[in-house]
Amino acid sequence: MKFTPGELRSARITCEAIFPQDDVAELVGAEHLEVENFLNDLASQVPWRAVLALKIAFLVCMVSPLLTLGRFATLGSLTPEHREKALYKLLYHPNYFLRQLVAVIKGVAALLYSAHPANRTRIVDTPRPLLQLIRSPSRVP
Repeated sequence: MKFTPGELRSARITCEAIFPQDDVAELVGAEHLEVENFLNDLASQVPWRAVLALKIAFLVCMVSPLLTLGRFATLGSLTPEHREKALYKLLYHPNYFLRQLVAVIKGVAALLYSAHPANRTRIVDTPRPLLQLIRSPSRVP
């Protein structure tokens, strides 16, 4: 089961919102990664149910502004800041199913993101505390 061009576009928009370019931390964003090739390769290696779950997850993320921001819009029509806000609110949505769809996408996208040589070097070579809380769910933007 392959991804359609529309699904790949949705996947790219979602991944770019989850992993934006970070010049300060010297991390390469999803906009410079081969999201389409990665997902098509993944789709050829995993069971069709997993691919279907990813397709549903990307679809839900695309309509997340309706669920989280109360706006009749798709993720692609929003600014990068509003995209991040919509996905962040979806990640902490009261509905467990919706939260897990975003978590699945973050997990799959993290495989691609951390595989990039620049990101891998930066992640491995940067000493970090054992536990570092970046954002608190109670402080949703």
